[in-house]
Amino acid sequence: MTEEKRKVNSWVPVSLWEKVEKLGYNSPTRAVCDGLELLVSGHNMEASGHQSDIPGYVLDTPGHIMDTEIQALKVEIERLNISLREAPDPVELAQLRARYEEKDKQIDEKNRHLETLKTELGNTQETHRNYMMQMQTLINQKSIEAPGSKKPWWRFW
Repeated sequence: MTEEKRKVNSWVPVSLWEKVEKLGYNSPTRAVCDGLELLVSGHNMEASGHQSDIPGYVLDTPGHIMDTEIQALKVEIERLNISLREAPDPVELAQLRARYEEKDKQIDEKNRHLETLKTELGNTQETHRNYMMQMQTLINQKSIEAPGSKKPWWRFW
């Protein structure tokens, strides 16, 4: 059997209604019913001496709890949607990783090639140095020989 109801009309300041909406109420009827229940419950608690020790005591009715949970879930869904939009594309991320690995391989190959070239340059420089030392030795030997004791052109041995 349904309970008999009475219509209540009231004007509330816009700032107060905005605060009520922030609490998660989307229905004026629900907000007024919860407020009246809170008023009656608070009055009964004062009369019995069982008022809550918590300042700003709020009655948590099942409807209010559900509305609050729904609002919290909506906020969480919005946060996750934003996070999802900002997340990188998995396909693009895989392509970037593959390119990164390929670049690493190219760098390693270039480093090995550079080391080979350095080794070859060192060998070439050593060969050049040995050749120059040999030439200097020949020049020194030529200058030590007696200047006037040339062999005649017809002697070969």
